[in-house]
Amino acid sequence: MQNVAERLIAVAGQSAEMEAWISRQLYAGQKPSQILAELGQGGFDRACAALANVHTRLALASAFTFALTFVSVAVGLR
Repeated sequence: MQNVAERLIAVAGQSAEMEAWISRQLYAGQKPSQILAELGQGGFDRACAALANVHTRLALASAFTFALTFVSVAVGLR
């Protein structure tokens, strides 16, 4: 049977994003057992939703930048 630290390390090893989220929780002063409890109560889903929101905004900003560049080049070639 794994102890709390081993379980938290296993969860952190699933992805770089999860490791970063757990690190932020530890720096904020949460105990490892609290973090695991939060993950078990949907904290993982909330963390993934927050990360997805960041990635969505980044994708939209990239698409806007590409479109603006494309329009600028198209107008410049006229």
